[in-house]
Amino acid sequence: MENFGEFLKNLRKEKMTQRELAERLEVGYPYISKLENNKEKTPSDLLLYKIAAILEVDKAELFKKANRVPKDVQGLLLENDFVLDTLMKDIEKKEAPRKIRGHKEKIAITNILRTPNITLLINPATGEIVEANESAVDFYKYSLKELRRKRIIDLNILPEAIVKEKMHKAALLNQNFFDFQHRIKSGEVKEVQVFSTPFSIGLEKYLCSTIIPQESESKKNIG
Repeated sequence: MENFGEFLKNLRKEKMTQRELAERLEVGYPYISKLENNKEKTPSDLLLYKIAAILEVDKAELFKKANRVPKDVQGLLLENDFVLDTLMKDIEKKEAPRKIRGHKEKIAITNILRTPNITLLINPATGEIVEANESAVDFYKYSLKELRRKRIIDLNILPEAIVKEKMHKAALLNQNFFDFQHRIKSGEVKEVQVFSTPFSIGLEKYLCSTIIPQESESKKNIG
């Protein structure tokens, strides 16, 4: 889907250079470049109106691309109770399936995390730790909040590229068991075996990883 920057660039290229548009808008030339590369937030209402006039584009279309509702339109909506109530009801109808799906996801995740095993729920695309159970908190010595802010790459001492490759294999069910070394909060490195299974809840995809601590070689030799 074409974003605001791409939309503006395509419109502008048909009619003038970035510098010419900047001069007519009375803004700096770099500002136009940043807008077109989505490195600058969308312009003010006044500037959007000016752009629409200069590039001869429908104002409503431009505001839609900017994902904005003009302030004067917002004012009209707030003044008209009937229109606002109707819009809010439509929004609630559209949001209802999303809320139900979210509730079901929470129940499913809660059930998965009830296991006494050390368990992490991971986003296979980003490696982010989505959820963890109490056993994981006890093992890694991080709080639940801290674990949720981490990626599995932050715990694994292997290079990021290798960890991503192994997550990809787990997501495709090409491999489920892995021998890793994980670093806990104290800095100590633990030998672990990880069993990862892909699963989906609604549209969301996860890896459920069970962490099995392994005895170090020194302890085995002592035994």
